[in-house]
Amino acid sequence: MFLLVPALFISGSGYGGEEVEELHETFAWALLAVVALHLAGLVWHTIRHRENISLAMVTGRKEGRVEDAISSGHAVWGVVMTIVAGVWIAALFAARDARTATVKVPGTGVTLQLGENESGDGKSRHGHDDDD
Repeated sequence: MFLLVPALFISGSGYGGEEVEELHETFAWALLAVVALHLAGLVWHTIRHRENISLAMVTGRKEGRVEDAISSGHAVWGVVMTIVAGVWIAALFAARDARTATVKVPGTGVTLQLGENESGDGKSRHGHDDDD
């Protein structure tokens, strides 16, 4: 997942041709498959070990032997990163223009075209003539 998300973002950034678009679609399906496998593993672990591992992922607390515990946690950094990510995602949604199917990426000044250009204006989704 840590590799597929950046790969999906980079391949969907609007640069490259048909091959990159196909690669983007492959990354999207691969990410969906990995997420499904992750959830299946979560269910399997919960049933097999009779342990609510999903709750432990949220709270950071898990029953077990003291010697197996992590020596220190950084809950403050987790909260800070969650807030920063949430604010950035909210800004991303706020910067979306449904009329033009574009989004201005917060903090970068970059505007990305979302989806396919079906307006028939002769421009591709990358902002140049389709005949190029």
